[in-house]
Amino acid sequence: MSTLRPYLYRLLGACVLLFYGITSVQAGKTGQEDQEISLPRACKGVDQITIFAATSMGPALEALNQLLAESDGPKLRISLASSSVLARQIAKGAPADIYLTADEQWNEHLKDSGMLREDAPIAFARNRLVLAFSNDRSHETHNLVELLQDPDIIRIATGDPDNVPLGQYAVEMLLALNLWDETRGKLLPALDARAALLFLEAGAAEAAILYASDAAGSDRIGTIFPVHQNLYSPINYWVLAPKNGNLVPYTCGVEVLLGSSFAKILSLYSFYPPS
Repeated sequence: MSTLRPYLYRLLGACVLLFYGITSVQAGKTGQEDQEISLPRACKGVDQITIFAATSMGPALEALNQLLAESDGPKLRISLASSSVLARQIAKGAPADIYLTADEQWNEHLKDSGMLREDAPIAFARNRLVLAFSNDRSHETHNLVELLQDPDIIRIATGDPDNVPLGQYAVEMLLALNLWDETRGKLLPALDARAALLFLEAGAAEAAILYASDAAGSDRIGTIFPVHQNLYSPINYWVLAPKNGNLVPYTCGVEVLLGSSFAKILSLYSFYPPS
C-alpha cells in the first residue's frame, strides 16, 4: 500500500483539479478597477509575452493580463504549474520568455544547465505561509503547535515536498516547530500550491499549510492562522530569462512586472515586497 500511496495522491489531485478547475480570483477585486498602466518603451511592438509561472502567481498574472488588454498592451500567454515541472519543461526546450518561480533550487539547476541568460534573477514579490482550516471547524487556541496536534486533524494538505516549493517551506516550518515526525504521516501532498488549496476546499483535508495569497483568495475555507516568518526561509519570487525565449518580450515583461501597476495588483492579492 505504501508504494501505491504517491500514485493515489496524484490521482486524487487530478480528480480535484478536474472537478473544481484552477480558477483565478476575478479581476474586479477591490481597488483594481481604478488602475491604469503606463506601458514602458520596451514594450513597443511587443504583441505577446510567454510566461511560465508558479501556480500561486496565477490570479495576479490574470489580473495584470486584463489590465494590459484594457491598455492595448501585450497579451500574456501564461502557463501555470509547479516550479519543478516548469523548470523541466524549460530544460527540454519549451519556449518561455520569462520564468517566475519561488524555488531557488531550480533557479540554480537551470543556471548550471546553461538554460538561462546571464541576467541575474530579479526578486519582485514575497509570500507568506498560513495554516488554514475547513469551514466547519472551530478553534479554542491560536497556538500553531496545539492546532497541528489536534487529534481530529487527519490530513494536512500542502505542496509535495519533493517537487513543490510550498511543501518544502511547510517541512521547514514543521521541523522548526519540532512536529515533523508526528505530522509527516498526515501530509496530503499536492501537485502544486493551488492544488493544495483545492484539497482543503474539497474536504479532502481538515487543514492545509498554504501560501497567504492562495488562502486570501478563497471564500470556501474557514479560519486562517498566520505562520511566523522565522519558522521558514523567505518566500521570494524571482524573474528569470530562459535562453530559449525571446529577449525583446522578456525586456518588456520585466519592466511591467517590476512596475508600480503590478506592485498594486500583488498587494491586492496578499503578496509583499521582496525581502
